[in-house]
Amino acid sequence: MPPPSSRSPKSAARRHAPACFCAAALLAPAALPACNCGTEDLATRPETALSASVPSASIAPAPSSATPEKPAAPAISRVVLVTVDALRGDQPWTNYPAASTPNLSALAKSGVVYERAWSLANTTGPSLGALLASRYPTEMGRDDCPLAGLDVTNGLAQTLSERGVWTGAAHGHPYFGGGGAPRVGFESWRTIPQVLGRRAVDGAVTGEDVATLAIEMFSSAPSDRPAFLWAHFVDPHDKYVLQPGFPASGNGGRSIYDSEVAYTDFHIGRLLRAIEASPFAASTAILVTADHGEAFGEHGTWRHGMNMYDEETRVPLLWRAPGHKPATISTPRSLIDVAPTIADMLGIQAPSSWRGKSLLKDPASPQPEERPVIVDAPGLMSSPPRRAVVMGSFKVIVSDGQTRAFDLAADPKERKPLARDAASDPIARATKLLEQIPAVPSRRCPRQAYRVAP
Repeated sequence: MPPPSSRSPKSAARRHAPACFCAAALLAPAALPACNCGTEDLATRPETALSASVPSASIAPAPSSATPEKPAAPAISRVVLVTVDALRGDQPWTNYPAASTPNLSALAKSGVVYERAWSLANTTGPSLGALLASRYPTEMGRDDCPLAGLDVTNGLAQTLSERGVWTGAAHGHPYFGGGGAPRVGFESWRTIPQVLGRRAVDGAVTGEDVATLAIEMFSSAPSDRPAFLWAHFVDPHDKYVLQPGFPASGNGGRSIYDSEVAYTDFHIGRLLRAIEASPFAASTAILVTADHGEAFGEHGTWRHGMNMYDEETRVPLLWRAPGHKPATISTPRSLIDVAPTIADMLGIQAPSSWRGKSLLKDPASPQPEERPVIVDAPGLMSSPPRRAVVMGSFKVIVSDGQTRAFDLAADPKERKPLARDAASDPIARATKLLEQIPAVPSRRCPRQAYRVAP
């Protein structure tokens, strides 16, 4: 049962205009009075109505005179990518018992779950920019701001858009309202109200507004062509806020973070129910992951951007798509595969410049292909470069002037680096893989907020 109010008293000040969700009122976080739906942009009001008139799902080609029958709609006509800031890989659907995520857990039960997935970096900008480009951050044009801006030209959104796919993004992170945001190729790029002043590190809470914006964009996307929507939820990011109606888990320093995760799950659930209630339900694929994890002192650090251990770099990865049965996969995978997977879902060939591979064949394979996973955090003005390579059960970390190897099968918490003899082979293999990634020098951070006086 939804909580009486999902807004936190610590969220940034908001204007409270009457909300109208009409036919989709059941998706709202609280009961709302019936009213006529408006069409105002979220940039001018805190709630956006979900249209009662939902477009048709048909995107059939022009009829042929030889075949008068109406062609069937393609199996997948829409893809929704949900990313969650700082969402660790250990969640209820991967056997973490303390948190409550009924919506994502239900999605995982009906979809394909990767038990061992890693982000592309340990901070938001490099990780999500690289995800969109299907390339490693070090080889991409970029600045060295703490929230680095990466050049995503020829990435996912541009590739889809050039082939007729509508592309949209719904965001609540101030980074996505600034000059470094990876907007290239997005036909509609929208942020919640006053996004630049609503920083998670100051206690701002944005999940409700992100879900409302994503629902509105999904419902209003064109019905005569395929569509791709990306929504990024921020709230698990520190500063952690105890959310009303979502109790702390009681798990030490992670306790309030788990409340934030439960709150975010609730609002992702609103989006999932909107999709299920639409004519696009049977032709929509959904993919959920995160930009990075979050540390709670496992190796002496907190939050993220500090190290390459699994608490910061392992992330959830799950997807559900028409025509694919549920599966649980333990083969290591990287988020570099997300863009090729989404393109494949929509029947679009990935550019040769992309490094990832589609995940769509994994569920039907008795033994999915083993391939190395690389986590590539480039040097920023706020942190030195750090990298990690996962090869089967081995993980090699290159960080802070040290190179260490771990056997994750025997030492899943990365407490005991392998001795020199045992480490020499995985380190040599990892070094060879990293040498194959060209290093592109970063540009000096152009954003005034990050400039430091000489």
